Amino acid sequence: MATFLQRLLGRAQTADARELAELQLRLLVAMADADARINLVETDEIVGFIDRVARTTRDREHLHHLLDDLLSAPQPLDQLLDELSGHADSARVGTRLVHELANVAASDDEIDHREEFLLDMVCDVFGLPPFPLHQPDAELGELHGFVHRLAETSRHA
Repeated sequence: MATFLQRLLGRAQTADARELAELQLRLLVAMADADARINLVETDEIVGFIDRVARTTRDREHLHHLLDDLLSAPQPLDQLLDELSGHADSARVGTRLVHELANVAASDDEIDHREEFLLDMVCDVFGLPPFPLHQPDAELGELHGFVHRLAETSRHA
C-alpha cells in the first residue's frame, strides 16, 4: 500500500494506473504485431514505454513479464479496443497512447496499412483526428475519410 506522501507526490501507481499501463502495453504489442512480425526495434520501443510508465522496480518487472507473455501471444484487437473504450473520456490518455503507437509503428521504418488502421481505430475511440504516419496518396486519403465517416456513423447510432 502506498504511503500518503507517495500518493501526494504522484509516485504511487494506483490499481487503475497499473491496469491502464497494462492495456497500453497490450495495444503497443498489437501494433508491433499488426504486420504479422514483431522485430527488435519495435520491441525496443515498447521497452522504452515500460521504462517511462513504470514507477517502481516491481511495476517495471511486472510489465516486462507481461511483455514477454504478449510477444508470444498478442491479444485480439477487438477485445483491446473494447477495454480501451472505457478510457475514451480522457483525451490526455488518448493523445499519449496515439503517440506511443505511432512511435512503435514507425520504429521499423515500414508503415503498414494495418498499423495505420489500428492507429485510426484508437484515434476514433478517443474522438481524436487521424494521426498520419506518412503522407497518404489521394486514394488512401479517401479510404481514411470513409473509415472515419463510418466510425462516426456507428458511434452515433
